[in-house]
Amino acid sequence: MSLERFLALRAQFDAFFYESYRLSEENGTFTCRFSYRLQGRDRIIPFEHSVCFTEHDTPFLSVSDPLLRHAVFLLGMAESVSYWKLACPEHFTVCAGAFSPEESSFWKKLFTRGFGEFYWLNGIYGHVPDDGYVQIDSLPDAVIHASRSAETSGCLVPVGGGKDSVVTLELLKRLGTVLSSNPPHDAGTGPAGAAGPAGSPAMLPECYLLSARQASYDTAEIAGYGADRRTEAFRTFDPQLFRMNREGYLNGHVPFSAILGFSAVVAALLRGRRYIVLSNEGSANEPTVPGTWVNHQYSKSLEFEVDLSEYIHRFLTPSVTYFSLLRPWSEARIAGEFSRLTSYHAAFRSCNRGSRENRWCCECPKCLFVFILLAAHAGVPATAAMFGENLLEKEMLVPILDELAGFAPVKPFECVGTVAETRWSLERILETGWCEPGRSAWVLADRYAAMRPPGEAPAFRMTEPELAERIPALFRRIVLEGYAHV
Repeated sequence: MSLERFLALRAQFDAFFYESYRLSEENGTFTCRFSYRLQGRDRIIPFEHSVCFTEHDTPFLSVSDPLLRHAVFLLGMAESVSYWKLACPEHFTVCAGAFSPEESSFWKKLFTRGFGEFYWLNGIYGHVPDDGYVQIDSLPDAVIHASRSAETSGCLVPVGGGKDSVVTLELLKRLGTVLSSNPPHDAGTGPAGAAGPAGSPAMLPECYLLSARQASYDTAEIAGYGADRRTEAFRTFDPQLFRMNREGYLNGHVPFSAILGFSAVVAALLRGRRYIVLSNEGSANEPTVPGTWVNHQYSKSLEFEVDLSEYIHRFLTPSVTYFSLLRPWSEARIAGEFSRLTSYHAAFRSCNRGSRENRWCCECPKCLFVFILLAAHAGVPATAAMFGENLLEKEMLVPILDELAGFAPVKPFECVGTVAETRWSLERILETGWCEPGRSAWVLADRYAAMRPPGEAPAFRMTEPELAERIPALFRRIVLEGYAHV
């Protein structure tokens, strides 16, 4: 039925337009406003979307600066995904600016690979050629902006409230020590990039929070980043988007991390920051559906990171570098580091379903995956205390366990790690003697013990140094030399 609905809506709405963007400032708040239009044979539906950024000091770039305005224009392209997906028109016309053919290819790839889960769950994947999901063009007489340099320095770290960004913040506390001992050429200049004592205010990065949940504020505070060291942004959707979702227009997952990336670029230019330091791990590269390009975490993958980083440098500015500090690490390695950071254990949250109430729902794939990984390092009792209950006792989670452990054909459509590290973690739980399979109430441990393939659990590498090649030298030293391997 979803495929039929997709084809019917495509026939009804043949075009989507990114019409305009506007940037204004008032009392330290910078507001980006975007206008879109969904056009059909007998109906035109306009949308208005906005993103507001807080600014504590005089902004690095003014609202009239062409570089900042170009970054805002690109953010409008990223934000358009939520409105385009309502009917997925084949023709997407950009009226607000212009693209070179190379830029159009980047966006076409994002609107294809970034929607892999959307196409799969809506029954669309495989029924449309890879190059047939969307055609993106700009007006022929629009001016194409050239890349421009700026004197940026220091770091901006997106914080989501989960274990990954916490580990990044803790790793970056060593920045002062590393710089003092041997500052590399790409360390940046100015106060935020200058050498100083480990953990000194000059060396601490700034946090970036996008429509943040409570856990983001809590973990940032524990790490030492108060309101004066945070840049925040808030998204406001057109109410008509939600009405159309209720009416049966197409709905589903969008590449949120791409939106986060482009909004972080705007924030970096407002703050004059050189590095956008992500916390995406190597495990995000594994497809959700084996043998396909369908990956729930596509916009967290190394492939997208490379594409976006090169896009920023070629078509916007070489003065902002986008990379993930944790790319060489597996989720299991990150969990091992986080298990020792006990001051965060009561505050962090990774559950999307319970994010509004700042709780673990204890019923979703993300909750179970994080529980299994942490239990392998911190122990089941300590992990149960973090979650409020022992998830290994919940029989209702057996189907999710099967997906995580590779006993089902498709992994959960969630930000979870690889099958191999799930099995490794379960093997470690069994080996510790915390439970006796067949004799305990730990239903999921018993399930895994009964279902696991004969022989050893699949091998995987906790750290893959080759994935650190794109990390700037300063930060590469921190992530590869900062801690001993688990």
